[in-house]
Amino acid sequence: MHWLLRLCMFLVFSVVSSVAVAQSLGERVRVTTSPPDARFDGYVLESPSDSLQLRLTDSNLLSVPREDIVLLERYTGKRTYKKRGFLIGGGVGAVAGITAGLLAEEDCGLISFFCGTEERLETTAMLTGYFGLISGAVGFAIGAVVEGDQWEKISSTRTSGIRLAPMLNVVYNKQSGQTLWVGVRARL
Repeated sequence: MHWLLRLCMFLVFSVVSSVAVAQSLGERVRVTTSPPDARFDGYVLESPSDSLQLRLTDSNLLSVPREDIVLLERYTGKRTYKKRGFLIGGGVGAVAGITAGLLAEEDCGLISFFCGTEERLETTAMLTGYFGLISGAVGFAIGAVVEGDQWEKISSTRTSGIRLAPMLNVVYNKQSGQTLWVGVRARL
């Protein structure tokens, strides 16, 4: 029973205490603040317990109080969009291939899925595959050229990474009657 008390005390102290998030000096971070809804990108100069001091990318200095920080992220490098480009390009190409295949023969009028021969279906499948692969390759190439910054969320200073969620459970059992319990779920 006393291990349960220790666990509860640990959870309470973890949630209540405002643990300072450790950032290395010179590390690039992105800070999102609450009242003016602003986002700042800069390098950490100092990290006292009550604020975060940054040199912004435009060389200005900024001091952000920790209680105003909503989201804090660490820069992890550049990323490309190869996979997204391949999927978008392939999808667009597949739709174009299906459309071209269904419009290839005019024996049934405009687009009809239930009319046509096996040759028409083979032509549609072939065009879908070709257009999908070619457009996917073009999308992959474009995604390889386009780069963006990649950011990793740093756990919040307010909750130390622990989130609390209310729980409610109502159980009806014929032998024991109704039971109702309320609890709190902690997620790390």
